[in-house]
Amino acid sequence: MRITQISVNNPVFATMMMVGIVVMGLFAYQRLSVDQMPDITFPFVQVQTSYAGASSEAVMQDVTRPIEEAINTISGIKSIRSFSREGASRVTVEFDLNIDVKTAVQDVRDKVAGVRRGFNKDVGEPTVTRADNDNDQPIMHMSMKSPARSLRELSDLADQLVVKRLQGSYGVGTIEVSGSVQREMAIRLNTDKMAAYGVSVEQVVGAIRGQNQNQAAGFLVGDRSERLVRVQGKFKDAVDFERVIVARQGSAGNTAPVTLGMVASVVDTEREETSLSTSNGTRGISIEIRKTRGANTLEAAESIRNNIVKRGESCQHPKSTFGKGGAGFKNRTYSQPAIDLDQ
Repeated sequence: MRITQISVNNPVFATMMMVGIVVMGLFAYQRLSVDQMPDITFPFVQVQTSYAGASSEAVMQDVTRPIEEAINTISGIKSIRSFSREGASRVTVEFDLNIDVKTAVQDVRDKVAGVRRGFNKDVGEPTVTRADNDNDQPIMHMSMKSPARSLRELSDLADQLVVKRLQGSYGVGTIEVSGSVQREMAIRLNTDKMAAYGVSVEQVVGAIRGQNQNQAAGFLVGDRSERLVRVQGKFKDAVDFERVIVARQGSAGNTAPVTLGMVASVVDTEREETSLSTSNGTRGISIEIRKTRGANTLEAAESIRNNIVKRGESCQHPKSTFGKGGAGFKNRTYSQPAIDLDQ
């Protein structure tokens, strides 16, 4: 009643108050963020571990089961689910809703670190992350293709230019590239020549591993400066590999080197493909972008598109153009229509 009486006795004051409330509401409405999904925290923690070359049974016995036994001692666990396949293990832990997710992640990380010391040396470092169904889904799919460039050239372009540029966009978390091909040096040993020179496979592997690396060579010390000196020993092409000395023949003081090219052939080829991507029936490269936790989906998608338009001209060099007859991008977000960019 008192508020009503004040408003009746002071109509100008009441009017100004209502106008002020409306203005504040309009001001707040313009800055109200819009996202695809509500911000919900799920009490799920995921542990992923790689075990190269191991069968699914070995992964279960040597990696998955010890992790499950260690995590099972944490309080507040509702369920534990695991998946073991060739070369990889995934353990998903669901906690009660009243458990703080950050505390649960730290508890799981501590338990996994304790059991990690007992793993085989070939087992990779376990990765403990908070499972988030919203952030785990890509917010944008892109395809990259070109009729004028090979798939290997497109792969280098995507890895060295496109991905690095997209990582600078707002809200970009992880970028996954599929369908690309990677350069590989294939060393094909000749068993007859190896037997003739008395060279073993272990000698070849040891020689390549020991010589194909950059090494520190000390410091250059001046009156006012000190500079680190490094020897660039990484091999760049097949000829460098062929010159690697794998063994020496002869008696002391009169030895002849045996190079890799004398017992094997080195081919500059491509790594075996593990993924395939096509766009309208044409081979290309697929790029999936996931946002960081807490970032706005729509703002992140818009920032990515603007970055593509802004940086597209940097790909226009003699061997590749984004435009007529060149590489093209196509992207799609879950919350907005598909957009074709031809820059």
